[in-house]
Amino acid sequence: MSTQRLLARRWQAALPFLFTTVLLEITPLELQADHGPGTTGGSSTQSGETLKQGSVAFALRWNYTHFETLNSSQIAHRAAKVDDEHAHFDALRWSLLTTFELSLGVLDDLQLSLSTGFYRGDDLREGHVEDTGETETHDHGDIVGWTDLWLSGKYRFLKGPQGHVSALAGVKLPSGRDDVRGEGDEKLEPSLQPGSGAFDFLAGVAYSVWLVERILLDSSVSYTFRTEDDDFKVGDRVDAGFAVTYRLFEDPKRFPQVALFLEPSIRHVLKNEEDGHRLKNTGGTVLFITPGARVGITERMSFLLGPQIPVLQVLNDEQQETRIQVLGELNFTF
Repeated sequence: MSTQRLLARRWQAALPFLFTTVLLEITPLELQADHGPGTTGGSSTQSGETLKQGSVAFALRWNYTHFETLNSSQIAHRAAKVDDEHAHFDALRWSLLTTFELSLGVLDDLQLSLSTGFYRGDDLREGHVEDTGETETHDHGDIVGWTDLWLSGKYRFLKGPQGHVSALAGVKLPSGRDDVRGEGDEKLEPSLQPGSGAFDFLAGVAYSVWLVERILLDSSVSYTFRTEDDDFKVGDRVDAGFAVTYRLFEDPKRFPQVALFLEPSIRHVLKNEEDGHRLKNTGGTVLFITPGARVGITERMSFLLGPQIPVLQVLNDEQQETRIQVLGELNFTF
């Protein structure tokens, strides 16, 4: 079979999944700019492939987020503009989420994973509108602590020349720190904490296919359902995206092996709820474009680096914008 015919067939097989992803990318949604790791962690496309039976993988990831710069008077002014009862406006300078993930190939088509992380949010400041109508600014300092523990699984139910399709599922246990207090010994709301204090559940699907010998397409979509804790519920979250990867060298066993990728991804978070009331300046959508590179240092170790550029932010009411995110990842396979 000619290369052109093979490419045409693989594109035809990929179109239903790619079309679904594109629809998710262009559907009008809203955006979330709260600052805890469950809301500022960047989305990354999942692979439809699974680890081989008996294989073990360890990943160390860094997600650095830099927010728009705001001084105290700007924070107070933005808080006064919020159209909500007990209005407030939160701002960070930057955040860093370090994630540790351990995965095991239970069967050739079944992979289980454990992941947790350590979160730091730098210099949290809040503008708050008092009952008198005056706006006060509070300096809550830094937010530091371990995040919640995720237990997740991936089951590949379709594989072949047309690609690999896997179902994704997970549950988050409220094991992280959720008692960080700010100025005046005030406990911060769950969307600002390293851990939310609540159980979360994830479901999704991932698809991967080699379009030609050196070009790989990955696409995935997932939904995170969040539960309530202490009369507060962080908004549910949708992540979707696809990545096209080009391997520079023809020989896959050559090391170091360099692959370049381009990844559009979208993150949509519903509004937070407190005492049954939806907070108006939370929830929404952000579209990222991530150009990056993955370097296979050896057969068992690789490194990834890429900036996540927010090309579209549609904020609900008044929220702090993201300027850039930078992703780094170190992988070991045994």
